[in-house]
Amino acid sequence: MPSNGHGFFFSPEWRVRNDESNSSIVSTGNTAYNQEWISRLRLGFGWSDPSGLTLFLQPQYSWGNITASGHIAVVNDYDIFQGYAQGGKGRYQWRLGRQVLAFGDSRLIASPEWNNYGRTFDAARFTFKSSHQTTDLFFGKLGFANGVTTVPTLYGVYRVEKFTPKLSSDFYTLLKNDRVSGSNLSVFTLGARPVIDLIPHTHITIEPAFQFGHFGGKAIGAWAYAAVATYTFPGPAALHFVVEHDFASGGNPTDPAHYETFDQLYPSTHGKSGILDYMGWRNMRHWHVGMGFAATKRLTFSVDGHFLSLADGRDYWYGVNGAPVKGSNGKPLWSPTGAAGRDIGSEVDIVADYRVSAYLGLSIGYSHFWPGHYIKTLDPTQGHEANWFYVQPTYRF
Repeated sequence: MPSNGHGFFFSPEWRVRNDESNSSIVSTGNTAYNQEWISRLRLGFGWSDPSGLTLFLQPQYSWGNITASGHIAVVNDYDIFQGYAQGGKGRYQWRLGRQVLAFGDSRLIASPEWNNYGRTFDAARFTFKSSHQTTDLFFGKLGFANGVTTVPTLYGVYRVEKFTPKLSSDFYTLLKNDRVSGSNLSVFTLGARPVIDLIPHTHITIEPAFQFGHFGGKAIGAWAYAAVATYTFPGPAALHFVVEHDFASGGNPTDPAHYETFDQLYPSTHGKSGILDYMGWRNMRHWHVGMGFAATKRLTFSVDGHFLSLADGRDYWYGVNGAPVKGSNGKPLWSPTGAAGRDIGSEVDIVADYRVSAYLGLSIGYSHFWPGHYIKTLDPTQGHEANWFYVQPTYRF
């Protein structure tokens, strides 16, 4: 923005990433790539006047050179990532057009920034603020989302209430309407997200969510929770330890009357259950232990361990895209009787982030995955350990 807050402004961003694995691995609903070079350029053009009116346009160009099983594919995509008008004064604000919707810990509604595309909504959003709360009302449909062939609609009320400086909570009611595999889906999600800082140096968040509605002729009854506790030691290194447990219900997909698999809606899931992105917030049990610290003012390190399993062994294993994970034969991995067990595997992640300058950041990461009994039983060709490495610079002009 200009120094006076009004007039024209320009906010471009360019990101490049190379990542490689030692072999094909089961991930994100399909066999992962052995190597990929990807690049994403976003150009933001805006104008703001003293009345509070802002116009913003953000075209995006995504490019990818992907190698899988010796075959190289080049992917090019150009689209308008965002384009909206925004106005309002004081406590009230509105935004109309293509925009990012992101709330809370990004587990249900957000733009997945790790992938090369992101996600936006063609939506109307109205915001009311006071000294102790912020309430958002919004409705719309998916605007830009890679790989989505349907046009679902989303309605929601999201409120953030600050009770004391050390205690606050989010409260939300969401409605998603869609058509999946020829059946109408209508699912309500009710949830809360308390944020607790009452214990010295300890940050705790707990997010329970409950769902009801219908999927075809089935009644929906599903639930999930995410609980995270972080302890940070005093000092410039900000050494911290984290313990997390996540759960999302699953159920027998052949049940003619009930649908018990939690719907993760439209999240940003990268890193929530490991940076290899093996699992979404559906039919999930997940333990996470980790630590991190700042080696210098510009350099931070983190080491995290993740332990993944299914909530219900009769249900599918769902990737971060919310779809059933497929094996090497292209079919979903599924054990209808639950005989394959629930153990997906375990993962360790090591990440270093370095702020080269005010504009340039560099992230380097390494992951190792040990497959569990479920993968070894249903797809032995994928039942091997995997190594993965990435380098990603991001330049914000």
